[in-house]
Amino acid sequence: SVRDSLLVFSGQLDRSIGGKPVNVTEEPYSFRRSVYGYMDRGNMPELMAHFDVSRPDMTNSKRTSTVVPQQALFLMNSPMNVDVVRRIVNRPEFSSARDDRARILALHRIIFQRTPTKDEFQLGWKFIQIEAQDTDANSFAARNINKGGRDRMDARAEIKNDGFRVSRRALNAWETYAQALLFSNEAA
Repeated sequence: SVRDSLLVFSGQLDRSIGGKPVNVTEEPYSFRRSVYGYMDRGNMPELMAHFDVSRPDMTNSKRTSTVVPQQALFLMNSPMNVDVVRRIVNRPEFSSARDDRARILALHRIIFQRTPTKDEFQLGWKFIQIEAQDTDANSFAARNINKGGRDRMDARAEIKNDGFRVSRRALNAWETYAQALLFSNEAA
């Protein structure tokens, strides 16, 4: 459900029904719902192990559920999350916004499905100002949001998805802000 929620935020969730299984843990990432993910019983992906997926080689009457810091750290540093964040700031609601106020509003509507409070808007504004200074980006156009090198992927996974690797360049100010909102308690 976490993965599917991230895909909804990015505007990329593939809601088609049926079909072959896809690799949901390796690049290039599939946008299919997680229920269509291929599960290799002999080689459980790291992502699945971190998030308490039921072992496919055993019967389970009840799934365990844990909340540990490693889960958040794994997700925050995953290329999939970086791809989601970049797709969020490339959504039309954000990319067509006329100014920073409208961009903050767009991110809150995409991630939280609501308008930011006055305090949240001020915090967002300050965050962007500090991040923009740190990344030495003075204008929205200079932040290069819509560009980024993607390399063709040669995945070694059993099931290979079509597509490209996630760019490994550093997040810009708006992408960092979107990531911060994405990992807030409210979004979780």
